[in-house]
Amino acid sequence: MTKQKKTDDSFPDDFEEVGDEIIRDKVREVFRDNPNNPIEALEEIGFTWYDDNYPSEEDEENSAVPENQNQQDLVEFSQGVEKPSNAILEIFLAEKASDTCPSQKLIRGKYVVIHPLLCSD
Repeated sequence: MTKQKKTDDSFPDDFEEVGDEIIRDKVREVFRDNPNNPIEALEEIGFTWYDDNYPSEEDEENSAVPENQNQQDLVEFSQGVEKPSNAILEIFLAEKASDTCPSQKLIRGKYVVIHPLLCSD
């Protein structure tokens, strides 16, 4: 009677674990050897650096300016210049549904002010 050889199906998992260990060791080495500027060294071992210094949503909202009369009407409404009306509601819904980026940034920034005003009598 011959004994069947038991196969080890964990090889892919073990291989991945060893690869992860190698990467962790290399990253530790980079930070140990380059504590003041690890970015270049990380790029040398295959990492890509992405800068997170994007404008915040609040900065985008504050810098958004109306690009058409509808948007201007909404800004004036949020500032209390315009009174609630069906026309303002329709403008708001149309601009909210618009795919244009400036409109979205403008509406997002004014929504907190506009929404309660539109729901009032």
